[in-house]
Amino acid sequence: MPVYRGPDGKIIEESTRSVSSSSSGQNAGKSNADIDGKTRRLSSRPVPPPSSKGVSGGNEAAEVDDVKDISGVTKAFKGTSAKQTSETQDVDDPVVGWLVVVGGAGLGASFALGYGANSIGRGDGERVTLNYGDKQISRASHATLTYDPKSRKFFIQGGGGRNLTYLDDEVILTPTELNDKSTIQVGETNLKFVSFCGEDFDWQN
Repeated sequence: MPVYRGPDGKIIEESTRSVSSSSSGQNAGKSNADIDGKTRRLSSRPVPPPSSKGVSGGNEAAEVDDVKDISGVTKAFKGTSAKQTSETQDVDDPVVGWLVVVGGAGLGASFALGYGANSIGRGDGERVTLNYGDKQISRASHATLTYDPKSRKFFIQGGGGRNLTYLDDEVILTPTELNDKSTIQVGETNLKFVSFCGEDFDWQN
């Protein structure tokens, strides 16, 4: 029977070595089976949801998406707050008063007036465009309403056409001072004048 020298230097027979190897193989097989069992048991456990705290391993993608979502919300919030801000902006032609349609076509419409001359007519190029179907209103410069910032007074005058302008039922032939709440008639349309600037206030103060 062949003999061999073992790892510890002792002489062992082939039968003993085979038994030891067989025994070791059985233990090894048993160990592998146990490991495989544990692996299967571990793999069958439900995977916990990714944690929202910190970024690690597979949670990186979720964390990046969160950042993208937060970025989108931030942009939307900034857009909303920009519209809600009350920061004042300089305007070249601030409002000094209004004309409101109180009779005729376009009833209820209002128009802001600015410094200097404000032309009134049906054309799109007029400061006060009364294009509501009243054909008695001239297309260009039926009348002109003027605000003089030096005197802080308003004036109304008719245009150069054949259509006349009336102030409180009186025909206007020359520039006439305009008082608050006066009524101006152009064609078949009545306009109520409302002043904002005047003796008590002007934007140039």
